[in-house]
Amino acid sequence: RRLHPQTSHYTAVINAWSRSRQPGSLERAEAIFNFVRKQYHSGNRDAIPDEVFYGSMISCYARSGDLDKMEKIATLMVDDWLGGNNRLEPNTSILNSMVLGILLKQKKPHALKRARRLVKLMA
Repeated sequence: RRLHPQTSHYTAVINAWSRSRQPGSLERAEAIFNFVRKQYHSGNRDAIPDEVFYGSMISCYARSGDLDKMEKIATLMVDDWLGGNNRLEPNTSILNSMVLGILLKQKKPHALKRARRLVKLMA
């Protein structure tokens, strides 16, 4: 019997790369994220993204300061949830990660506007 990696395994690798200071670590985390999403949308039931998986990538972008990509991941999560993936219901933990990233990386007037937009997206 062959073992197949589960979403939690991919999430652990994304978390490791997101904490790494090696050059290219963000790109490696992105590649794994994109691979799992592609597998899921191709019908692979071993690769069903959950909120921990998406939250890991959101945190990765929040730490790096790439708020546009962070918002893109949040939008993909909501789209997949609305598309039938019931493991992806937006939650306060993910929203907190995004708002914290925004407040730490962006000037106040713009940060508050961006945070409000995210709250509406996740509601």
